[in-house]
Amino acid sequence: MPFVPPKSLQFKPEEVPAAIKARVHLDKAVDVKLPHFRYLELWKGFELLYKTQEKSASKLLANRHGGRAAAELDLIAQQITSLTRPRLEQLLAHQDIPTIMMLMARKNLKKLLGENELLAENGLTEDVWQHAKKDLQFNLKANYWKAGEALARVFYLVRGAADPTVRKTDNLVSDEAILKPAYEVLRFAMRTMMDQLGEDNETFLGVGQRKTVAEQAKLPKGKKV
Repeated sequence: MPFVPPKSLQFKPEEVPAAIKARVHLDKAVDVKLPHFRYLELWKGFELLYKTQEKSASKLLANRHGGRAAAELDLIAQQITSLTRPRLEQLLAHQDIPTIMMLMARKNLKKLLGENELLAENGLTEDVWQHAKKDLQFNLKANYWKAGEALARVFYLVRGAADPTVRKTDNLVSDEAILKPAYEVLRFAMRTMMDQLGEDNETFLGVGQRKTVAEQAKLPKGKKV
C-alpha cells in the first residue's frame, strides 16, 4: 500500500483571507453594466465578509438575543457594528442613505416585502422595515447597534428585491434610482470593513515578533536584542 503521511504532515494550502476574496468581487462589480447584477456582484464579496465572522459572532449574538440562534440579518448587523466608532459614524452619515430611504417610501412595500420569498424567509416584513426606518432616522447617535441593524435591513431588502432568481411579485431589478445609491453605500461599507481588517492584520505581531518585542521591553533603555 502507498505511504500516506499523517494529516499533521500533509501539505495544506494557505487559506485566502476573506478580505482578499471580497476585493475580487469589489473590483469585478465596477465593470458590470446592469445595475441589479452590479449590486449582486458586490453582495457576493460582502457575504464573504460577514459569513467569515459567523462562528465568532454566534455566541455574542445568542447572548444579545436571549439564546436565539443568529440569523443572517443578525450576522450582517454584527459585521456593520464591528466597525470602530469613527468608521461606523462615517458609514451611517453616507449621503446616499437618506436618498434610498426617500425612494423606498414611494414603493409599494407591502408587495415588495410581503411577497418576496427570500425576505419572508429571513423575517424582513413590512413591520420590521418600518421599525428599521425609524431606527435609522432616530438612532444614528443614540444607539449604534439599532442603526447598524437598520442599515443591514436596507442592504438585504435591496439584495432580495434585485435578485431575479428569487420568487417575488414586485422587484427592484430595473430600478436604477435605488440600485445606484444602494450600490454606493454598500461599496463604501465594504471598503471601510476591508480597511479595518487590513489595519488589524498589520498591527497583529507574529510569534517571533512578539517574543522580540517582549525581550526588548525587559532591557535597559537604549539597548537592543
